[in-house]
Amino acid sequence: MNFEEEFKEFIKEYEKSGFVSQELLKYPRLIVNENKVLDIQNVKGVSIRTKKIGKRLKVCVNVKKGTKLKMPIHMCFGVLKEKMTQNIDVKLTLEDSVDIKILSHCFFPKSKNVTHIMNGNFVIGKNSRLIYDEEHFHGKKGAKVYPHIRMKLKENSYFKSAFATKQGVIGTLDINYKLNLGKNAAADVFTKVLGRKDDKIIIVEEMNLIGNNSKGLLKSRVAATQKARCIVKSVMKGIGKNTKGHVDCTEIIEDKGMVSAIPIVEVKEKTASITHEASLGRINKKQLETLMSKGLSEEEATEIIINGMLR
Repeated sequence: MNFEEEFKEFIKEYEKSGFVSQELLKYPRLIVNENKVLDIQNVKGVSIRTKKIGKRLKVCVNVKKGTKLKMPIHMCFGVLKEKMTQNIDVKLTLEDSVDIKILSHCFFPKSKNVTHIMNGNFVIGKNSRLIYDEEHFHGKKGAKVYPHIRMKLKENSYFKSAFATKQGVIGTLDINYKLNLGKNAAADVFTKVLGRKDDKIIIVEEMNLIGNNSKGLLKSRVAATQKARCIVKSVMKGIGKNTKGHVDCTEIIEDKGMVSAIPIVEVKEKTASITHEASLGRINKKQLETLMSKGLSEEEATEIIINGMLR
């Protein structure tokens, strides 16, 4: 398959997941199949560069000082093969006074034994704002996915992220985020995952409120159905003066699913305030009965409740 045919095949499979590719192709973007760059488009103030080292692809995204984009930057990392290991290193640097959104898609529609490893190193400059949405689309057999991100937020910066599995069977998912916040910085991290079949899910998220007056939220919504296994570890540390943090975990189990939630809150400064709430259990019986009284089956009612939680 030549480059042009491969690009057309990728877009064809992408649209099967419900996307209008022509809309996304209007954005500054990076589209990668396996370790090959199929398409790259920069705009003023944004530099996306790649370098292939062996079987690993290194991606460097730099956003110049003062850049503010109305449209998102679209990054899509996919594998069309049934078997493949994809290694991606992403270095993202936002200089000062930047305001952007990144929409990241991970796409493995035919996977039988696909492994996706993403190591991210993000730096958010002073007075900058980043909205980062990561969505995963898997096939019927699942994949092995390892999104690991280390992030530094400088003074007065803001980061908001949402991670979601949108389609298919997960397989193995190992999320590992660590954020260090500077003075007056703020971060909201929201993770939504639905486990099915024999999915194995590990979510480890750590937020260190180092700078004075920094604040953060770690929020997770996880459902483990059938035989899925899930461990959620949320760590919030109040280190700087007058820091505020909150950990919010809600996990649902159904069938033979299993969830372990481990909220860890740590305060190293007497003026810091860190709180947490965690809820684990089965679907609310009253909610289930209410929906079933409207003519829905138990399975349909359960699906509605879980999907509502994951919105």
